[in-house]
Amino acid sequence: MKLSFQKLSPLILLTVILGCGGNDQNKKAIINEFVHLPSKGWRYDDVKKFSFSITDTARQYDLTINVRNDKRYAYSNLWLYVRLTSPIGEILTDRTEIVLADELGNWLGKVEGRSLHEISHTYKKAFQFLHLGIYTLELQHAMRDSSLSEITDIGLSVVPVN
Repeated sequence: MKLSFQKLSPLILLTVILGCGGNDQNKKAIINEFVHLPSKGWRYDDVKKFSFSITDTARQYDLTINVRNDKRYAYSNLWLYVRLTSPIGEILTDRTEIVLADELGNWLGKVEGRSLHEISHTYKKAFQFLHLGIYTLELQHAMRDSSLSEITDIGLSVVPVN
């Protein structure tokens, strides 16, 4: 039995359309943003800010910090100071460690190109915001070096939990 292209073309078209839908995680994200860091290095005093709006306080959210690093990065981790400010000025401060490589020095996460690695770190899981409005999350590196040139991008993703 021979199938013709005319009979298969609607099925092929449907497959292409559904396949181009993208990542459901990104569609639901309140924010999914990266900030490119200067090539001369991410200075200790260079605080990166992400703002996003919460319109539903009944839901819970996963907050994920995303890091891209060059393979020349000298450490297996990245310590960050995190500061979350609510719309009414309440501040939650924290320090978190993002593990970038295993005990043998193998980079974790996904590889982009020949030397760039990207890892996602769940900072808060099923977190519930108490107030409606604009929140600001600030990230500042807490490493020994005053400038990190091999951390190329830092990002934040806030996704509602189903």
